[in-house]
Amino acid sequence: MRWSDCTLCLGLGCFVSFFTISAEAQTASPVRQNQPTTLTVNTKLVVVDIVVTDSAGNPVRGLHPEDFHLTEDGQVQSILSFEESNAPPKTPLAPLKLPQNVFSNLQPLVDNGAMNVMLVDALNTPAADQSFVLQQLNSYLKKMVPGTPLAVFSLGTTLRLVQGFTGDAATLMAALEDEKTGVLPKTTHLSDSPQDEVEDQEHIGMMRQMRSILPGSIEGMQSKEAITQGYQDTQRVKITLQALQVLARYLAQIPTRKNLVWFASTFPVTLFADKSARSNSDGSELSFEIKSTSDLLADSRVAIYPVGARGVEILSGSGDQIGGTAPGQASDDATALNLPSQQTITSENATSRQGNMRVASGATMEALARETGGEAVVSTNDLTGALAHAIADGSHYYAISYAPTDTAVDGKFRRIEIRASERKYKLACRRGYYALDTAQEGGLTKDPLVSLLQRGLPNSTEIPLRVYLQTDSDIDPASGVAGGSITASNRKASYGIELNARLGANSFHLAPNGDHAGEIRVEMIGYDRQGKVVKSAASAMVLNFDPARYASILRAGTVEHVDFDLPSEADSMTLGVLDTQTGKTGTVEISLRSVKPIQRIESSVKQPAAPQTATVASSIGQADKGRIGLIERGPELAEQMRKSEHHISLDVEVTDFAGRPARGLKQSEFTVLDNGKQQAISSFREIDGKAASPPVEVVLVFDTMNASFQDVVIARQGVEKFLRQDSGHLSIPLSIAFLTERGAKLNNPSKDGNALADDLEKLQTPMHVHGIAQGISGAIERQQKSIDALHTLATIEAQKPGRKLVIWVGPGWPLLSRSTAGTSELDRRRYFEWLVDLTTSLRKAHITLYSVTPLNLMPDTAQNAFLYQSYLKGVESPQQADSQNLALQVLATHSGGQVLSKSANLSAQLTRCIADANSYYEISFEASDTDQVLAYHALAVKADLAKAEVRTLTSYYAIP
Repeated sequence: MRWSDCTLCLGLGCFVSFFTISAEAQTASPVRQNQPTTLTVNTKLVVVDIVVTDSAGNPVRGLHPEDFHLTEDGQVQSILSFEESNAPPKTPLAPLKLPQNVFSNLQPLVDNGAMNVMLVDALNTPAADQSFVLQQLNSYLKKMVPGTPLAVFSLGTTLRLVQGFTGDAATLMAALEDEKTGVLPKTTHLSDSPQDEVEDQEHIGMMRQMRSILPGSIEGMQSKEAITQGYQDTQRVKITLQALQVLARYLAQIPTRKNLVWFASTFPVTLFADKSARSNSDGSELSFEIKSTSDLLADSRVAIYPVGARGVEILSGSGDQIGGTAPGQASDDATALNLPSQQTITSENATSRQGNMRVASGATMEALARETGGEAVVSTNDLTGALAHAIADGSHYYAISYAPTDTAVDGKFRRIEIRASERKYKLACRRGYYALDTAQEGGLTKDPLVSLLQRGLPNSTEIPLRVYLQTDSDIDPASGVAGGSITASNRKASYGIELNARLGANSFHLAPNGDHAGEIRVEMIGYDRQGKVVKSAASAMVLNFDPARYASILRAGTVEHVDFDLPSEADSMTLGVLDTQTGKTGTVEISLRSVKPIQRIESSVKQPAAPQTATVASSIGQADKGRIGLIERGPELAEQMRKSEHHISLDVEVTDFAGRPARGLKQSEFTVLDNGKQQAISSFREIDGKAASPPVEVVLVFDTMNASFQDVVIARQGVEKFLRQDSGHLSIPLSIAFLTERGAKLNNPSKDGNALADDLEKLQTPMHVHGIAQGISGAIERQQKSIDALHTLATIEAQKPGRKLVIWVGPGWPLLSRSTAGTSELDRRRYFEWLVDLTTSLRKAHITLYSVTPLNLMPDTAQNAFLYQSYLKGVESPQQADSQNLALQVLATHSGGQVLSKSANLSAQLTRCIADANSYYEISFEASDTDQVLAYHALAVKADLAKAEVRTLTSYYAIP
């Protein structure tokens, strides 16, 4: 959880929020009347919102601090502040009235009561269910109590603000029904439609009727369905987490509880400590994203009210209502939950499987609600009533704060327990938080600001911003046309931007001379009417204020002035500020059509002379431009920052006619072709593997799952011989990944071959290599486990710099079909999704893949040695995809690696693969930024050398 100061004090609806309080300037709310409690610097304040109801579900009013007992991880905590919010907003919400050319990310606020947010989730909801949700929302709005503060968001592949906070039902209805910007039923490529499920079941039914069906084929089909579902679940988890982060940042500035009513058919992720949730317990990037999302929601005081969009469902032939545990009856033991994002739910009976999925989704909803202080409505046809109940339930709450006795910032989950002295009361409140410092950990992403500046995203309000634009350009922003005889294409609009950012106390640290120092980064991006980036600029600003000026900055914010020129086709601008000390952000999107020409003047706020004014530190080492050192960037570099996938880096192996490495070639001797079109080389260098920094790393995958008993014995002997040669001294770091039916284990890289060989000896030779079932079912399972292991390995290696050689020792995994003619359209689409995901992961990790086959081959994998060669052509669309395109040998060839056929001298084969690390070329170019999503690109690199062989990446897919 991030530490934030009290000037932007954001509590927590049943949630948790941390604040660092300045002793000289900040106080906490009193526990007793008019007796403020003053906290010292660096005291961490946790705020928890509590909804208290009686046995009839009515709010309990008039409680006092002594009526609550609070512990954190079993340790009693002292309540420092206490406040009861028991009334709706006193005045109706009204839009902020700003002067001409003034823009802000601030929102209408209320003095008392909670704010409400509706999230219509199309990503996790079939179109039919979405229609039902919209019908019910319209019914609610027709009866809504005037003045109820409500905002509407929609979620597809990104989060979108449909209507900001308002208490006017007519405005909300108009926003929902707007043909261009409203909420209309839609689907995404990441969700199976009901028709997909019907087709799957029809396919299985036909297979049951066939007499000549292969053993295990039905189980194989069901397993394949589970694989696809797992892939889609992972993608939806990532997008959902990103959306929740953006939503939390948008709500951060509002200092009251927010009730998030989330309409979806399935809920793909939980956010809190769960012993059964693998994604929460490891150290992966996804694990950190989940924890950070949880704390962002806590900082912004968001309570989640999940509402099932499917309505009440009756399974055919069972008479049982499908839904989760009834509200208020969910077990507090999170390990009992059966969450769809944590395990695959399969069943031979379609009705039973659907029931399992519904119950699991209901359990997820209960977990989301319970851990954030909301309430889940799992199964109901009255979504109108569910929305009304959620808003009423969250309108009365108690906000308490405490300073944890455990001050460690270690990223661990802290369990909060609150009990009322009257046992019959029901309490709903956040159950804990992660003691996570996202600024210290590097933020939610490596650069959170750039991703938040995409056009159309809701503004981030963690840092309140007020922006004043001045321009004396004669270009009409509404038309993009310049006056006079000069054409608009030759004109630029020059903007003077006066920026007021409200920073908090912990945005600064005390310098040795007594001044208060900090740093912010300002980023601006200009877009045309089609949403294409036309220009961007950035600056890092070092702030340094003496004590007198510092006190003023905390009260009124820091004011800076920048100049930004945009081409005439610019239609809008996004501007953002990142506090590098805390990781907080503030963004605002500005329509340039609303900017009126105003005579340019110097900054309206005069800053004192240095050293009290902001000084400039150029973020990219260029000469300073403008009054605060704004560094302008062209569209190409801006898009490169926003979409790093556009920068393609290649590791290129070149050998001469004798097979020797071709050294000493120059950039001018290489040609890079992307879909047959020559590309300009943006960087070039020749790499000497022995002196490379960082060094090339080699990973040996020792595959015992897809190999015969004889293969395993031979492979182990060959690998051990290789490791112990040259007295065990390896020229480059090497690690071994052991792949078995139980999973994969990767040891640490080392240059000590003897130590690695000792580890290999500890691996017991499996007596039953194939515990997995035979036939199609077993083949599908081994393929899935193998590809999962390779994908996981790529994810791990992507976190390390430099090139990696992954040498897969084994025959590879089974190929499941021989012709696309026998593959359904649904299967081809799934294979294509896996192929895109896996090849992209390998590319980003800088992995070159090698296939080294042992001496013997299993009967069902012997075909891999030759059959793969028929599938080396690139896959441009789902219609061309099949299982063979995912073969180990195909992936190795397309990565620029080698496929070495069976040999009795495995040690020599390994030496031959690792020789690729001794000498190679690193070449990069900038890919097209106008591609459609998943567009296929064929790559070719040619060297101006007679009879040269060039090996490198052969293709890539355009990923958004």
